[in-house]
Amino acid sequence: YWLHFEVKAPDSNPRWLTHLSVPQHTQVADPQALIALFRQFMNEQEKHQRSPALEFIVLLILQQLTVDARQNENAEAAGVSLAWKVQQLIRTHYHLPLSSSVLAKELHCNVDYL
Repeated sequence: YWLHFEVKAPDSNPRWLTHLSVPQHTQVADPQALIALFRQFMNEQEKHQRSPALEFIVLLILQQLTVDARQNENAEAAGVSLAWKVQQLIRTHYHLPLSSSVLAKELHCNVDYL
């Protein structure tokens, strides 16, 4: 989908807009949610009525665009990094008694997190 829009701010009230930092190019975190919003927007437009719902749907679309997909990737990368560190500890300390609590203490994290 392509989204083209213009923002016209009223001169009298500078606080009229909810501040969103929308990137020009992005990868969305939840593509299915964004597709559903676009379909809802198009359904409302086809009714040929100027509806306040259109403005709210556009705001929801913009909000979805600001949620960066890379945030999820960073969270997953942290888990992969921890798993790699655990693997390295097991490989280098295989000759010593090992347990999840020993590994957690060595990596400074909670046992349940492993």
